[in-house]
Amino acid sequence: MVGVNVSDDHPRNHAVIWVGGKWRLSPMYDVLPMLDEGPAKALAMSVGREGSQVSRSNLLSHHAHFALARDQAEQLLEEVAGWEQELKDHYAQFLSGADLDMACDAASSALMMR
Repeated sequence: MVGVNVSDDHPRNHAVIWVGGKWRLSPMYDVLPMLDEGPAKALAMSVGREGSQVSRSNLLSHHAHFALARDQAEQLLEEVAGWEQELKDHYAQFLSGADLDMACDAASSALMMR
């Protein structure tokens, strides 16, 4: 089976938005599964003290840079990880077989929660 990753992150996939009278980091967008590259071991951009490594500790390591307390950042990470089934259900509307399996693998939250 062809591998899939989501290493398509780059600065144009992120923005700041005005929410509740404050500037906040927007949810990422326009990030697509990349075929033929194998499972993502790292992101295209550095996201924390451990560079581009996909791990819970790295994703949480710069929480203060986003004006978040550690517990707030943990809650947000868990919320994003909680979208996994919703993404899989979405992919199932359009894909089947090996294509669906690859898309579901790409949507896995396992790496970011370890």
